[in-house]
Amino acid sequence: MIARGLASLCVLAALPVRANDLRASATLYIDGLFHPQQGDTARDLFGGIGASADLDYRPHPAWRLRAVPRFYLDARDSELHRYLPHEASVAFSAGPMDLTVGLLRFDWGISEALRPTDTLNPIDYGQGLLRTEKLAEFATELRFTVEPWSLDLVVIPFHQPPRFPTDSASLGLALGGFTALGLDFDPDWRTPESVEDVTFAARTRVTLGPVDLAASWMRGPSRLPGPWLDDVVLRAKDFPVDVVGGSLSWVVGPVVIRGEAAWVYTGRAPDFRVEENPYPWARPIPPSHTTYVGGLEANFWDVTGDHDLTVVLEYVGEARPYHDAQAALRPLQGDVYAALRWSMDDLDDTRVGLSALVDVKRGDSVLRLSAERRLVSELVLRLDAALVIPGDDGPLSVLHNLGDADVISARLSWTF
Repeated sequence: MIARGLASLCVLAALPVRANDLRASATLYIDGLFHPQQGDTARDLFGGIGASADLDYRPHPAWRLRAVPRFYLDARDSELHRYLPHEASVAFSAGPMDLTVGLLRFDWGISEALRPTDTLNPIDYGQGLLRTEKLAEFATELRFTVEPWSLDLVVIPFHQPPRFPTDSASLGLALGGFTALGLDFDPDWRTPESVEDVTFAARTRVTLGPVDLAASWMRGPSRLPGPWLDDVVLRAKDFPVDVVGGSLSWVVGPVVIRGEAAWVYTGRAPDFRVEENPYPWARPIPPSHTTYVGGLEANFWDVTGDHDLTVVLEYVGEARPYHDAQAALRPLQGDVYAALRWSMDDLDDTRVGLSALVDVKRGDSVLRLSAERRLVSELVLRLDAALVIPGDDGPLSVLHNLGDADVISARLSWTF
């Protein structure tokens, strides 16, 4: 993994660089973490230290080389040290065509609580299920653009699985009372053994005035593996999927109305029958299902006229023809999401956000608070907190099993 990350940066180092062709920035940061439910003490507050850079080099109008290298040392779990860049790519443009090859992160969805059509990148759960980020995939993307229409074609030959902590306490997951649950997740890149292991995807998008329409298709390994409990050891089951989806957003004054849906077909996956697993809530591969999100976002000024206020309301649902006991670990099946973001128009770039995700069927909820403020020059402090409030449905509720995932985090970063 380290070799792949270093090799992706060699192209930049090998070319002559002129100052007017290169844009560069770097960030140093230190993290603090506190898990109230896991008995953390003052010695456990240090989460990690890292550095990242953003390098953008254009040696020719048709060529662009970009790298976002990162180095991070995780103080709690050495298995989760990160060396792979966020992104590293070479792009070539010719008329309406853009070809990009490298480590890429895609952003195909439009919703905030959940993006059913955003299926190409795995997720890094290294710091818990409530603090996640996308992992880059080694991909080739070919884009054709004829305003107002665009078409993206993507091939991903090497699949990177999601990253998880090496113990259930760091993950914040306590399934059915197994507080000492062991985890066995393989973090190595998957080399394709057949065409079934290669991801193919396409997306078309058109913008007609205030209306934006998109349709997408993906075929390849699922980026969210299924859970499989084997002698109190939780393992991940990769399985092939086909995903067909679409999205719509419509701007009406200060309000954006949006919706997104995706049909996930799992019929090509191996048949892991429920009776093979003694725990009815852990079925590694769900039957085919449809996930949908609908809602709106409104932007306006508060009563003082000095602060930008954003309100988001969304509903996440899933049409699934199977019993709840077989879908306990599939989150966001009938949930209401609400968020409020307040940006103060001041010199310190102060921002405050509050969100709530409520399972209307089981009564579980997750509350999140974030705040960011510039302290001095480019020194920024960010605080985040997440609180899980379990309902009464026990192990049949995914949020109920996150009872150990409460977290308070802080990041102090300096950009130059």
